[in-house]
Amino acid sequence: MHALILALALSSLGAGAQAPVRFAVFVKSPAATAGFTDPSKDRADSIRDMESKIENSKVLFLAESEADAVIVLDVLGRETNREVNVWGRQNKSVLTVRLTVGEYSTEFSGDGGSSGIFTGYAAAAGKVVKQIEKWAKANTEQLLAKAVKCPD
Repeated sequence: MHALILALALSSLGAGAQAPVRFAVFVKSPAATAGFTDPSKDRADSIRDMESKIENSKVLFLAESEADAVIVLDVLGRETNREVNVWGRQNKSVLTVRLTVGEYSTEFSGDGGSSGIFTGYAAAAGKVVKQIEKWAKANTEQLLAKAVKCPD
């Protein structure tokens, strides 16, 4: 699979600026380690939200496993702050993820709003993915170097 990641990256370079570069991403929960599952339904739901948004990305695509990914995203958590304003009861849903590429790590968060009892976690996931797409475009050379260094 690493060869596929490398092939995608290199074919994009050879085709010039017209061909988009796409990076493999694996989304997981940091609580799911050593073969154990994460007991948090909220994190599992947010992983699905993130994967759904990545499936529609022109910069990112889902890797089959963590070993096949250039970018690894850990869904750290989510929360909803409820408030009442002139539009009624409003929710501000916040999703936070940790991005890791090799030894590099940083966090991204996005928020989504909704009214009534509904929460906007899917919208928050969409905002996080947009931020990561922008970050990936700004760091294309470094990401390509990581893809090239993957062993077969």
